[in-house]
Amino acid sequence: MRQLLDKLHARLGDDKAKFWLLLLAFAVIYLLLRLPWITCDPGIPSVWEYGYNATDEGYYLSGGKEKLLWGHFVDLPRTEVFTYGFSPGTHWLSYLAHLALGLSTWTWRIPFLAIYLCAWLAAFCHISKRTSATSAFALCTSVSLVPMVIAYERTASNDALIAAILMFSYVCATGRSMWRVTAAGLMASSIILVKPSVWVLLPIAAAGAVEGNVLKSCVKRLAVFLGAAIAGAFLLKLIAALSVLPDAAQAGVSIWEVVRRTTTHYPLPSIFDFSSHFKGLSAFPRDPSIQLLGAIAPLLVAIPFAMATRNAVAKRWNGHLVLFLAIPAYVAAVSVMNTIYTHYFLPAVAMLPILLCAISQELDEGDGEREKWRKVAIPLVAALAVCAVAAIFLATYSAPPTVSQNFYSRIYNFPQKNVWGATWPLMFVFTVAATIGIAAIRGFKLKLLEVVAWAAAAFVASSVVFAALPAAQIAPYMKKEAGEYLAPLAVSLATSAIFLVAIFGFNKRLPRRTISVFALPLCVIAMYLATPNWRGAFVELVRPGTHFHAETAKELAKLLPKDAIVIGERSNQMLMSLPIRTATTFAANSDPIPVIEAILKAEPDAKLYALADSQHAYNLQHYKEHAKEYALQPVKTFKMPSFGAGKPSDVYLCKIIKLRGAEQLRGAEQLRGAEPANQD
Repeated sequence: MRQLLDKLHARLGDDKAKFWLLLLAFAVIYLLLRLPWITCDPGIPSVWEYGYNATDEGYYLSGGKEKLLWGHFVDLPRTEVFTYGFSPGTHWLSYLAHLALGLSTWTWRIPFLAIYLCAWLAAFCHISKRTSATSAFALCTSVSLVPMVIAYERTASNDALIAAILMFSYVCATGRSMWRVTAAGLMASSIILVKPSVWVLLPIAAAGAVEGNVLKSCVKRLAVFLGAAIAGAFLLKLIAALSVLPDAAQAGVSIWEVVRRTTTHYPLPSIFDFSSHFKGLSAFPRDPSIQLLGAIAPLLVAIPFAMATRNAVAKRWNGHLVLFLAIPAYVAAVSVMNTIYTHYFLPAVAMLPILLCAISQELDEGDGEREKWRKVAIPLVAALAVCAVAAIFLATYSAPPTVSQNFYSRIYNFPQKNVWGATWPLMFVFTVAATIGIAAIRGFKLKLLEVVAWAAAAFVASSVVFAALPAAQIAPYMKKEAGEYLAPLAVSLATSAIFLVAIFGFNKRLPRRTISVFALPLCVIAMYLATPNWRGAFVELVRPGTHFHAETAKELAKLLPKDAIVIGERSNQMLMSLPIRTATTFAANSDPIPVIEAILKAEPDAKLYALADSQHAYNLQHYKEHAKEYALQPVKTFKMPSFGAGKPSDVYLCKIIKLRGAEQLRGAEQLRGAEPANQD
């Protein structure tokens, strides 16, 4: 074992004691902000997005409970589980956790957390080998402390799982052996067991196969990787389909029909809907994502794009070009989704340490001598000063809104118009100023191709930076403070300007360690200090967590018979720890009536209960519209985290009564008289 560790260290090329000490320190910091909250309710209000923390763990994990208790992942009459067709992998992990540890409100998170941690440790080793253990510690710690990363890695999040698989695959693909490239391709293909986004993530993982290799050898490695990934994806889909063979036999349908009926996710945008694509791109990262991504936004898009243009102009190939293009391409693909959540960006965010490591390597390469720190510092400080003045101007800008309340995108809609239409003057000024500034540092020794590259990179950076301006203008209409948007905007502006100067402003080599050790940590610290949303998130992240689900489950166990079936969007999340059947209404567009009818057709004497949500009054509306057929008899009201802000919200447990003949009219009257109060 000792020889194996020494061999690993020799390959990492760093001081042994320092490497293991920093690796251990990172692991301790990582776990200290996650492990104590593993039994708590998911999410914090500052990093709360509609629905996720109220329902989504149950949506993607309840198949494990179904398999453990009743021997089937899928029960079609109950629409459980409606996500199995496109995300069987999460249900498999849940099944393994429950098989080993039994039912609870949190045990399913253990395999997810183990995978997250191992992926981060793999990234740490990868960066340490290419730079130093100090750089690996600075980069990995910085990104792992981003509030949205902490919040989602405390849960069984499918996007966090995808991020971990992506990191593993990339690191594995960088190995010299073709066996490692093949393994990396198969590993990347497993993303298809979590989300269909595997196809837009493959280029990021594939970038590892061509890292540090000459162009000729890259073709073979890339072909092996993609071949393994594509073959693996189809094989895993076949295995997933075969896994529901008993379920299909029970329902009397084919396995492909089970997969089809349990593939319920938001529709992907049409590739030819160019108008919507431009709206989505111009609004990146879109509200509310801008508050959570902040200065990370230019690091995901503008900075790697600038590095790609720099390498293309210099006709330099060392494999990093694919990485520099693939991450912005993935972010762009997410940005044009009509239904957008910040956690969709988690795979790209998790790749930031590896991305920043590649950028620092690029800036440290070259035949010339390294630039002296004093010469580098002057233009960087000048760029920061200009950005500070611009930020003060923006912070004091109090002109009336120039856009309507509905102009800017929320979660389910694109902006009414391209955001560039409102931000183009500032984008133009920034692009021209950045191009002239870089030319001045280079002594106005200009080549047309270089100027075009600088201008293109500056335009992309300004587009990302100023996308938040309309949100700042209409913040009062959204019951928010303009500072929530202006602070990330200011830090993003400074980040973009400094990195553009560093990338394009110098012919000689730059100090790699300075960039990797200080650049990203300073961005993260600046966001914590400057952004109200991040400061609030940190305070909430270190508070004791709540246990609404565990406490409610104890009460529900006393109120519900063992053979009950509980219907509602929250049902599988709230009842995950109980051996009671559930039926979500998501697959029926929150209409419980089709679900009730399907259950009664398969089981006429079923004991049906409903979890009616005060935030989803349209659920109650469906019951009201069918009051002559079904009556709701209230049993108890619970306080649960809300869908929108995490604040306590009323959830009503009701018994569903099937009315017959003369009872229908009387039942309708009872429903109106017993209808739960305080509905939104």
